[in-house]
Amino acid sequence: MYRLIPLVLVSLMFAGCASPTKPTAMVPTEYVPGKIQPYAVSVSVAGGQETSALGKSNVADADLKVAIEETILKTKAFKQLVKVGDADYELSASIMTVNQPSVGFSFTVKTDIAWKLRKIAGDQIVWRKVIQSEHTTGAGEAFAGVVRLRMATEGAIKNNIELALKDIATLTL
Repeated sequence: MYRLIPLVLVSLMFAGCASPTKPTAMVPTEYVPGKIQPYAVSVSVAGGQETSALGKSNVADADLKVAIEETILKTKAFKQLVKVGDADYELSASIMTVNQPSVGFSFTVKTDIAWKLRKIAGDQIVWRKVIQSEHTTGAGEAFAGVVRLRMATEGAIKNNIELALKDIATLTL
C-alpha cells in the first residue's frame, strides 16, 4: 500500500488540465517593424477554438485578436488601430491548422494562419498569404507537459504574428 503512494504522487505531478493560451504570451517581444503603414487598420480573426480542460491548449479567436492588436499597438505597425467601421484596411487572420504533439519532453507546435489585408475602399485585397511557423518548448522551460504544450502553442502563434507584420511592412499601400 505504502509503495503506491510515490507512484500516485508522481502521476499527479504529471497530470493536469489544459489551460487556454494567454494573449500577452503571443505578442512578439523583440519585433521592430521595417516601416509604419500610415493608415488605420482593424483586425478580424477566425478559426480559433476554446480550450477544453480535458483537451489540449487551443487558441481562441478573442485571444488571437488581442495578441494581434497588442502587437500592432506596441510596434506601431499601422498609424492607428480602430474598429471595423472606421478603418482604411482590415487585417484578417484565420487559423488553418495547429499541429500539437501528444507526448514528449520537448514539444514542437506548428501552425498555419491565412492572413489577408483588405483595402476597405473598393473592397480590394492587397495582400494574402498563408504563413507557417513553429516553436519548440523544452522540458527545462516547464515541468508539466500541459504547460510546455501551451507555451509551444503561444510561441508558434507569436512567431506567425511577427512574420505576418514583417511581410506587411514591406508593402507599399
